Amino acid sequence: MERGPGRHGPGGMLFAYLRDPDGHRVEVFNSRYQTIDTELEPVRWDAASLSTNARWGLPALEKWYFEASPFVGAPRTPPAEPPNPMSLERFLLEQPLP
Repeated sequence: MERGPGRHGPGGMLFAYLRDPDGHRVEVFNSRYQTIDTELEPVRWDAASLSTNARWGLPALEKWYFEASPFVGAPRTPPAEPPNPMSLERFLLEQPLP
């Protein structure tokens, strides 16, 4: 197991992350995701926020935000705005010394 078990933020779904035999990260979770309800306002949350990530346990390693599996015919393109997620490395660096 690479990470988990734990709970995701907004819906509280249980999760675990594993690697398949080819090295791809796979998430296993146990919930019903509701994707569309025209009568409800979408819930907005920031995955980079420490308050959101605290529900997941410690933040993920920085490489999780930059790893990607290549797909044939789909070139990787950098995002328009560089991400600055709360990573485990950044979280540990920002902790006050005892």
